[in-house]
Amino acid sequence: MPLIADRKADSTVRKALARLGNVLTTEHLTQLNKQVDTDKEDPEDVANAYAKQHGLA
Repeated sequence: MPLIADRKADSTVRKALARLGNVLTTEHLTQLNKQVDTDKEDPEDVANAYAKQHGLA
């Protein structure tokens, strides 16, 4: 479950996080972390690719 400070969570952010929360699994997150931490891929590139692959972008 994505978390964010209340003061940052306007309705647009809340909707985006709800969509992400519906598709992001622990397994996906583990794979994404590996791509960044182990494979040294750019975090923004990894996140953008995931978002496109899952219809979030």
